[in-house]
Amino acid sequence: RQRMLEWAKATFDALGPMNARGQAAAPLLFEMMAYAITVERATLLPGGWAAQLFAAVDEGTIEPTDVASMLIDYIAPSLDTTILGLGHLLFQLGRHPEQWAMIRDDHALIPRAIDEALRLEASVRAFSRYAVADYDVGGPELSAIDTATIPAGSRVLILFASGNRDERRYPEPDRFDVRRDARDHLGFGHGVHRCAGSHVAQLEMQALLRAMVTRVHTIEVGPAEIGLNNVLYGYRSFRATFR
Repeated sequence: RQRMLEWAKATFDALGPMNARGQAAAPLLFEMMAYAITVERATLLPGGWAAQLFAAVDEGTIEPTDVASMLIDYIAPSLDTTILGLGHLLFQLGRHPEQWAMIRDDHALIPRAIDEALRLEASVRAFSRYAVADYDVGGPELSAIDTATIPAGSRVLILFASGNRDERRYPEPDRFDVRRDARDHLGFGHGVHRCAGSHVAQLEMQALLRAMVTRVHTIEVGPAEIGLNNVLYGYRSFRATFR
């Protein structure tokens, strides 16, 4: 538990370019992997998510070799992404008090506010994908300059943050609007690559806002300090006051 936040940050640093930050993250990544491979069942919280992996092995639901990789998914990708997403959500609500007032008046806007915050400020800015076959990019809605063929064997950088601000899909894309239907945002990836824990992250964010709407009248935020990471984008800190 004491190492999880460091491991999570290091995982995403190591997934990016192997610059000084990525190289410094590698030992922490290996430390996390060693823990996941050697963890003893008796040391886990009974009934917790990690312990349930071993229970699934007993039931024959998953293979014993699946435990380590799934445990890593619990430890690393689920933490910083959700934490940074919550930071973006609270910061936007603090900057736009009229939007928070709308949510307080209509609690049904809570899911939309979460999607809109994740669209506007994607915690994961980009990921690389490998093209296993030629892929034609284009269509009637795109101009000729947007049409191209990605050859098989290419390594492609998928810019989630850019797609989330595509003015062809989202009018006034730089505006934070909790009434916008942004359920198709790319903050959780897309298709077979969609984040397996996206529903849990959304549930956590909804739980926070539902606890706040009846207690917090206004949110005030101060200047934010960006936290540096090779893959993630979010705030290292900012001051917030709930009144």
